[in-house]
Amino acid sequence: MGSRDTARVTGSDLRAFVLRFLVVATVLGLVVVGGATTLASGVLPLFKTELAVLDDTFRIDALYVDQDGADQVFRINVGLARTVSLNGRTFRPDPRGRATASTLVGHLTLPCVLLIASAFAWPVRSRRQLALRLLLLLPGLLLLCLLGVPFILWAALWGLVVQVADPHGFSLLLTYGDFLQGGGHFAIALALGLYVGTRTAAA
Repeated sequence: MGSRDTARVTGSDLRAFVLRFLVVATVLGLVVVGGATTLASGVLPLFKTELAVLDDTFRIDALYVDQDGADQVFRINVGLARTVSLNGRTFRPDPRGRATASTLVGHLTLPCVLLIASAFAWPVRSRRQLALRLLLLLPGLLLLCLLGVPFILWAALWGLVVQVADPHGFSLLLTYGDFLQGGGHFAIALALGLYVGTRTAAA
């Protein structure tokens, strides 16, 4: 009898969790549809600073939100800032040389929605718990942003160099970029959201 009650409670909790997740994700999704351009434009200075800190190989000429058919994308235009040698090949800066890379704005907005929805799928039982959850969400969202779009763009740019100089070599950066492009940014968002939710559920 006891085991049946436990199973019933567990099932009820799971249904409530999924329902809250769907409600929050739906509401946030509708908000994001209307505010994606504003959000994407707002993080451009952060992304540009991060890319400059990560790698001084490229000179960032432009980083902006662009329209690519029906899709909104982050687009970056760069040139070589210094000489690069890889696998016996040498690439020298040339003012005429330009490279570009892009990734969907959705690679920022959708993981953010997933993080927040998974965090708030856990019940909020007090104001203190709500405040703590919101407080933990801020660094979680920042970390998600820093680990996502900038690395996709960085990997894409280095991919152009590697494709010419060492197409069969292993690159941790390119592997991570492929992981993100394959949906890894959603896994990171879910992990961060569940961490925030569980960390504050008992507060």
